[in-house]
Amino acid sequence: MSSVTYRIGETLAMLRSDFPSLELSTIRYYEDQELIKPSRTKKGYRLFSESDVETLRFVLQLRDQNVPIPEIRARMIDRGMLDQRHVTKRIQRAARPVATASVTRRVETTPVPAPAAPIDPVALHVVPEVSAPRPSRYSGEEFLSATGLNPNHINNLQSQGFLAPVVADGATYFTSADFEIAVRAKTLIDQGLDVRHLLPLRRIATMVSDYVETISRPLDSLAPADRAAERERVADEIRQLFDALISSQLS
Repeated sequence: MSSVTYRIGETLAMLRSDFPSLELSTIRYYEDQELIKPSRTKKGYRLFSESDVETLRFVLQLRDQNVPIPEIRARMIDRGMLDQRHVTKRIQRAARPVATASVTRRVETTPVPAPAAPIDPVALHVVPEVSAPRPSRYSGEEFLSATGLNPNHINNLQSQGFLAPVVADGATYFTSADFEIAVRAKTLIDQGLDVRHLLPLRRIATMVSDYVETISRPLDSLAPADRAAERERVADEIRQLFDALISSQLS
């Protein structure tokens, strides 16, 4: 007799009584972080076992206590809930702190900025100009210098999935995409926001990405070059619509 499984919507409904703010994108995020690994149907739908649901409950309880993802992963490995051998190198890289001793000493000489004034909604439209060209990758120290963030902020952004450094030639590097995200995150951090306050933005980005992926599926029948161009066009149009919707809400 086969074990009981649940679709992602059913799983959400089961957990929402204890975690009212839980969203589908949050469940997808924990899957992306490889804390859970639901099976898939032939059509690609997620199927969560009762064990998956209990694992999610464990993760959510710890997140309510502000336990960071890397520590949750370590606790799951210690409890036998997660096999370290099955955690991909991408996740292992993201869990590594980036602030070396030499970088930390350098940042400690930088004065700590005073608490910022309350955020003006209009200021959310203002992002720093990113001059070109920029390096394609940055060492940890270069990244600190270029972004103006401190090691604690960078490690928090990294552990929450905003930054995804890569390993090359035995060293960890941040990409130009990481730089774009970091300098814009710094604008909000400098205005008094904590990194955890930015998590809803990441969830929104994940939802938009999922939406683009869903509506782009009919393009799979196109030739690879045409498919890539069409997906980029669709994604760009959605980004423009999304920006317009945000502007209308803040105006």
